[in-house]
Amino acid sequence: MFDLRKIEITDNEVLAVEHKFGFRFNEGQLKLLRYWETVDVQACPGSGKTTTLAAKLMLLSQKIPPSFSQGICIITHTNIAVEEIKEKLGDAAKFFFQYPNHFGTIQSFVDKYLTIPYYKNKYKSSPKIVEEFAYNDIISNLYELVVTKTVDFLERKNVFLGGLVYNRHNFNISKNLNNTEKFDIKGLKPDTCERYYKKIQSAKEKVLSYGYMTYDEAYSIAFKYIREFPHVLDAIRQRFPMVFVDEMQDMEVHQSALISTLFGQDSIIQKIGDINQSIFSSRASEDQAEWKPVINQDIQLRISNRLSGNIAALVKDICCRPQEMTGRDHSEIKPIIFVYETHSILKVKDEFAKRVIINNLASVGDIKIIGSRIGKDSKLNISSYWPEFNRVYQKSHYKNLNSYLNYLEINLPSIQNVKQVRLTFLNCICECLKICGIKNPLTNFNFTPFSFIKYVNDVGHPDKIINMDLKIADWIIKTKNSVSIKSDFISLIRGILKFFGGNSCTELEEFLANEDIAVDEERPEQKIYTFVDGENSVDIHFDTIHGVKGETHSATLYLETFTRLYDVGGKILNFIIADNVGKEKLRKDKACYKKLPHAYVALTRPTHLLAIAVNKERFLQTHLEYFGEESNGWELVFI
Repeated sequence: MFDLRKIEITDNEVLAVEHKFGFRFNEGQLKLLRYWETVDVQACPGSGKTTTLAAKLMLLSQKIPPSFSQGICIITHTNIAVEEIKEKLGDAAKFFFQYPNHFGTIQSFVDKYLTIPYYKNKYKSSPKIVEEFAYNDIISNLYELVVTKTVDFLERKNVFLGGLVYNRHNFNISKNLNNTEKFDIKGLKPDTCERYYKKIQSAKEKVLSYGYMTYDEAYSIAFKYIREFPHVLDAIRQRFPMVFVDEMQDMEVHQSALISTLFGQDSIIQKIGDINQSIFSSRASEDQAEWKPVINQDIQLRISNRLSGNIAALVKDICCRPQEMTGRDHSEIKPIIFVYETHSILKVKDEFAKRVIINNLASVGDIKIIGSRIGKDSKLNISSYWPEFNRVYQKSHYKNLNSYLNYLEINLPSIQNVKQVRLTFLNCICECLKICGIKNPLTNFNFTPFSFIKYVNDVGHPDKIINMDLKIADWIIKTKNSVSIKSDFISLIRGILKFFGGNSCTELEEFLANEDIAVDEERPEQKIYTFVDGENSVDIHFDTIHGVKGETHSATLYLETFTRLYDVGGKILNFIIADNVGKEKLRKDKACYKKLPHAYVALTRPTHLLAIAVNKERFLQTHLEYFGEESNGWELVFI
């Protein structure tokens, strides 16, 4: 019988993989390649985590005999991570996408093996998993909630119906997936609160029977399945004796809990990630479960192939959990603190560009300027440093029904939630109403998707919205199966025209019948700033910290922005200059603790030049004394 724990990898097999990847494995990576027991792997930035995992999977695919009837499970947090590993594996990826293996996101695993089977068994149909705003539209339009004024009452109490979920512990309705307490409304008597709870419960049960649940509730149902049919755990563990979890630090509390529940002590589970780069959790800090790896000191990835030695030494402790990290070689380029005045903020990007040119870094790799905040409603955001960034341009305009349907057919596989698909259909409906000159009777403006839904609800026909949502759900399935929905959609349009007492027109008939694909394309966002200095020039990419996670740049400038507080001047510089005792105190400061992962991701992107920008108003005397001291390893530049 084939024993996964006894797999042996020879030096020649390692050399073959190194040759294929063009990558020389260091000692820590080699140990991970040859390790076949349960382990948590803390991987520092630029440690070659994804390449090492891909190499391990490639070697594994060569070792598993055809007689092996069990599967290998590879779980990631995002589809992007799936594609990244798949690309590195090349042809070897086919093995892991075949039965009995699983290769996909945690959401896809839960849906495929737990949520959908349970739902099909109970309701004899397939569910439709939607995001919370789409779910809110559906449940808020239920007749019994509308006519009893329940929706109006809950809105006055600031209750968002789409945010109330079946919790994962006991399937009660709670404000949060991970709560155990039943939802209640503050200020109401217990019996009144219970009465509204039962109304909501009845509505949610009806919506669930229609096939609708939120992405969070997919996990609640998965846990419910396990509670009611515990033997499913034996089946999953028997199916998947070996599990790899990538980007473990980004798993949220319910995802981590489910992974722990699914795979028992007999399973080999290798979790890989960096606890200090957890920036993707959508949960509030009190609800976010950190991955707390059990460190095996022999199986860790501590060497960064990205960072130079001096950058690694300066930034390795600017994080929530101090870790070991060694850079590749020492660079003569010191990290820079740019201190600007309010009137000179637009010069920051140019001063950074000049340093890139001086150090001949433009041809080495990407040059990026990044920050946490985009929105122009903020006191300080990325656009404050370059007003052209993220400017809103005209969106795509589809000139006929066929163009809308063609867009959906092409893009449906990559669309992550139903809300975007629903919005596309609603935009098309509003376009048809506009062509026929039908405006909102309440405002005399053309309909938007939001005003269309609101008007139909306000005039007392929420059932029509539910029916339309059910049609849209059916159309999504048909489109995925290459079944034409054009005639169905035209029938809906004619029904909507009748609802408004309007008539078709020649222009609408042409819009519906035209077979051409005609689109006025959206102009791309402006994200590249070109700096020119005489005969020299450099292209600088502006982006968010979230947008560059996992990337490697030759030079990175981390901008101070404002989200509730100024991140760099308010917290990060104070953290950098603090001693070890001071750093531990700041890690206990919730505001600082929440900013550290973003700062850590930002500061660990560059191979050669790292820079930070801060306003002089928040550059204190203590900062001046620390960063002005040459031995501390930073260069101080005033703009």
